[in-house]
Amino acid sequence: MFSKNNLKQLGVAVLAASTLFACKKDDHDHDHDHDDDGKEYQFVRILTADQHTNTLTQLEPNSGKTTSFEAKYPLANLYPTASGRYTAVLYGTQNLVEVFDGGLTLHDDHVDVANPARWSAITAAGLKPTHFKSKGTESLIFNDGDGTLSVGEEANFNTAGAKFGVINAGLVAHHGAMAQFNNGTYAVTSAPAAGASPNRVLVIKKMVLPPMLLPC
Repeated sequence: MFSKNNLKQLGVAVLAASTLFACKKDDHDHDHDHDDDGKEYQFVRILTADQHTNTLTQLEPNSGKTTSFEAKYPLANLYPTASGRYTAVLYGTQNLVEVFDGGLTLHDDHVDVANPARWSAITAAGLKPTHFKSKGTESLIFNDGDGTLSVGEEANFNTAGAKFGVINAGLVAHHGAMAQFNNGTYAVTSAPAAGASPNRVLVIKKMVLPPMLLPC
């Protein structure tokens, strides 16, 4: 339990830390006299899916601007990629995944606008795509309807006709999950029978996939 003396010392430490931060902020502001044109908050984007209509809406809080995009189906599930540029749009009951390109590339100290917000070219067609993971530039989808994984690389997202690759590890359909590791493997749940709850986790090697699958 803190004594009054301990609380007093803690208060002094917090005050000192706050003062130090304020001084550093003031020094920074004086050394770099510029306006807010480069501030990252201007690049915040919020993407929403409509429950009843085929509409995605992008909101830009800084300006209040809203932009609508036509989706394939209503009530999509939206998941951002690790890079922050793309959003996976999962239509679970329609067995389809699209990818939305926000057009922003994030760097440590700034943001670049690569292109206007738009739909990317790549799609995935697994059965009941439900779970999404993203690590680095790789995106992974677990398809509950057949127990397969769909894998896509951001380098191919804007290539016309590109499709997510498919990894079939012989799993039965179940409400599963997966994870990506740096050593070239995936962890994926396994179930004893189709529709059963997962009872263990398997580790599988990343399979060699073509960079993209184009329509014949």
